[in-house]
Amino acid sequence: MRLRLSLAVVMLTFGITLGALSAETIRADNLVIRDGLLFKKFTDTPFTGKVVGETIATLQHGKPIGTILEFYKSGVLKGKFSVIDGFREGTTSYFWENGKIMSLRNFKKGKLDGLYVDYFQDGNIQTQSNWKEGTLEGLVLQYYLNGQLLRKGNFKEDVRDGRWSKYNPDGTIDKKHTGIYEKGEKISD
Repeated sequence: MRLRLSLAVVMLTFGITLGALSAETIRADNLVIRDGLLFKKFTDTPFTGKVVGETIATLQHGKPIGTILEFYKSGVLKGKFSVIDGFREGTTSYFWENGKIMSLRNFKKGKLDGLYVDYFQDGNIQTQSNWKEGTLEGLVLQYYLNGQLLRKGNFKEDVRDGRWSKYNPDGTIDKKHTGIYEKGEKISD
């Protein structure tokens, strides 16, 4: 009984090791997209294996799975995100080539969901918004490069709703673009 169990463990381990060693590795520029799937050039079978180069990923039957990393030509990390069951899931991070954060986006089943923040190259926040199941929902803040508030308002189901304020570079209110909105239409100052 012990011998059979040990033999089974050895065979399973050996099989897994051989499977890992036989996984094909390919550069991303040797892949083509057809019908939403990735194929090795000059083949008709969706690619399964590792992708290396400016993109590092694992593909299964032509679809990315797990963590995907993207790099600038310089080798600096450009982006990082995860794919689960064919959908982006969790936090997606993009970076400027200087290494500073460019944006943070949260996904749930492939749709934006939660906080979304864009940054200027110096690291200051450019835009901050909230998403719910792929729809812009809630407070949106936009800033000038110097960190001063540019615009503030709410979205409801992807359209402006409620009080919106726009500020000039000198900090004064831009009256033309400030007011109360309902279903995306300005209804009063």
